[in-house]
Amino acid sequence: MVDTNKIGAAGEFVIETAVIVTAAGKDVDVVEEIIDITIYEDTLNAVLSGSIIFRDNFNLLNVMPLVGQELLKLKIKTPSFKDPEEQIDFTEQVFFLHNIEQSQQIQETDQYHIVNFISMEAMHNQRRNVSKTLRGTYSDIVENIVRGDLKSTKKLFIEPSSGIKQILASDDHPMDIIETARREAVSKEIGSPSYLFFETMNGFHFRSLESLYALTPSGFYTTDHGKGLSTLPHGQPNILAQFSKIKGYSLDSGVDTLWNSASGVYGSRMIVHDIFNKTYTTHSYNYLDSFKDGGEHSINELQGYGAGAPLFNSSPVDDDENRISDFPSKQYLLPVSIKDPAKRNDAHHISGKGTYPYTAYNPESWLMRQTSKDQQLESGVGLTMEVVGHTALHAGDIVTVDLPYISSGKSGDGEVKDKFFRGAFFVRHLQHRFSNVTRVHSIYMSCVKDCLDEHQPIGGKTPVPVTKRNDTVCIEEYGI
Repeated sequence: MVDTNKIGAAGEFVIETAVIVTAAGKDVDVVEEIIDITIYEDTLNAVLSGSIIFRDNFNLLNVMPLVGQELLKLKIKTPSFKDPEEQIDFTEQVFFLHNIEQSQQIQETDQYHIVNFISMEAMHNQRRNVSKTLRGTYSDIVENIVRGDLKSTKKLFIEPSSGIKQILASDDHPMDIIETARREAVSKEIGSPSYLFFETMNGFHFRSLESLYALTPSGFYTTDHGKGLSTLPHGQPNILAQFSKIKGYSLDSGVDTLWNSASGVYGSRMIVHDIFNKTYTTHSYNYLDSFKDGGEHSINELQGYGAGAPLFNSSPVDDDENRISDFPSKQYLLPVSIKDPAKRNDAHHISGKGTYPYTAYNPESWLMRQTSKDQQLESGVGLTMEVVGHTALHAGDIVTVDLPYISSGKSGDGEVKDKFFRGAFFVRHLQHRFSNVTRVHSIYMSCVKDCLDEHQPIGGKTPVPVTKRNDTVCIEEYGI
């Protein structure tokens, strides 16, 4: 039996509570029946989700019965982790069992169930429609919605945003309003429009990528056995080394140059029409210029590794010395209504005193850069890993990775470590899996970084070959 206060090996876990509360209010303890529990954390999803597999040798499906309206109280910890924030505790802020995926008979008197669960805030969101006036910064509005309309008592990690807004909600779901705020919010401190809204075991986050990039790393991972032996003197296990070992990984590349060009990742252009003042302005975004000028705050910069280098090569792509970011193929045409261009206040909304105190819709401050930033997480240096799990690692964390070259030798410049897959990585999403079959807690996580450590070589000539023109025209005739 695992000692709940002392860890003996990496991957140990203790399920202290697993209680299903029926729709009638009856508690059913299933701790001893659990086969597997999986919990998903994703920086691109607003709430937690997961599944639980448990045996049933007392006909639970009919006794309760399971109807997809149950609650789940859950508490899991890694032995020796005493800080409440390092444990999974949903005994008060419970999950909602919303879907009975499968019930399968194993023997004549034994069966198992696979049931999916989700955070209660997801159910509150579906049951609630908001029709009221919301005022404040987007950060204030999100906090009020989470606490009020979503009825959440979980911890909130909120980064202050700039600009006082007024939103006239008309029968909208709370998370639809939060999504609008996430998309348009601009950080008050650094002016970044890269906000995310997501939930981890520790609570809800409404914050920019840059604020996450600045976090202290939560772990170190490597495949290099030289980084630490699996055992200490006298045969004791080196648990820290076990936690750091990557059990398996794959290198992910989501680069699609055609899509990146069309969607505005490399560059875009915006025409903003002020319908109140009958004027228009033009704005442009150029990824390589923005990176060079300090507009892009990379994970390397915020982790203290230096400025980093752009993901994409800046070599010329045509005879006019244009780079890949010099073609703003993505075009936007958007209307705004501004009372005073100097104040950038909204002409749509007036206060009871006859003033215009609210910040106007300002798409040029967020849309082009945010579109590029979001896609950079898809096109960045990606890595999917399986590691031995513990309950203190979450989506949105920063981890440090050190991978050797796949080949047995060094690179051409003498490096023995992979120069792309090293350093700080951002955990986009992860899966905690607690298996009572293997008695091991495993984590499968997808990580990404939005820059390179070194600038790529720049060529002096276009890579597009010049071919001789062929003026031959072929016409095929068909007889009928």
